[in-house]
Amino acid sequence: MVGIGQTILCVLPGRLDTSGAVESDPRIVAAEQIAIRWTTEPGSIWWDKSAGLGLLLLQNADLSPGDLGRLNFRARSEALAVIGVTSALVTAALVTGTLTLTGVFALETGETFTLITDAAGASTVLT
Repeated sequence: MVGIGQTILCVLPGRLDTSGAVESDPRIVAAEQIAIRWTTEPGSIWWDKSAGLGLLLLQNADLSPGDLGRLNFRARSEALAVIGVTSALVTAALVTGTLTLTGVFALETGETFTLITDAAGASTVLT
């Protein structure tokens, strides 16, 4: 994918990658970058102070429907800020008491993937 290149990942489908291998699948690379933006506290990414949703800070939050709607909007904006992501459909919901973001994304390459990230810090990529 143009602009993303390769990166070392920590999020893989259903598990944590500790191999240190370089990943080049654009869906996995984009999912990793979205998950980072969703879980990082606002203002804590040194190369982009405007980035960060702070999902982990909302682990035990009691959110209203309006709060979930605003979270949907912010999560979608964070995802669209990732190079190569052309469209994003994000849904925030309380799943068994845990705030979960589920997103379906399209890339410049025409590929799509689903990313599920919760406020406990777990991420799953469905390619």
